[in-house]
Amino acid sequence: MIAEMAGTRFENAAGHLFWMNLFMLSIDAQLELVRGLHPVYDFSLMHLFFSAMGGILGVFMYQVQLTEKRRWLSRAC
Repeated sequence: MIAEMAGTRFENAAGHLFWMNLFMLSIDAQLELVRGLHPVYDFSLMHLFFSAMGGILGVFMYQVQLTEKRRWLSRAC
């Protein structure tokens, strides 16, 4: 059971990293599009902001899934 929990935690973390990276790639693509349309502006601060928000969102989603997993395990035992 402990190995099963460790496996699902690893899968959850890998899934969150995948979605977080996909989210960041979409933000990067949007910023590159805007930068191509308006090359005068510098979007480094905006990129930093969206990177931080993506990281916070990924950590929050991971914590929510861990909380749900703990609730499910407490009901099962």
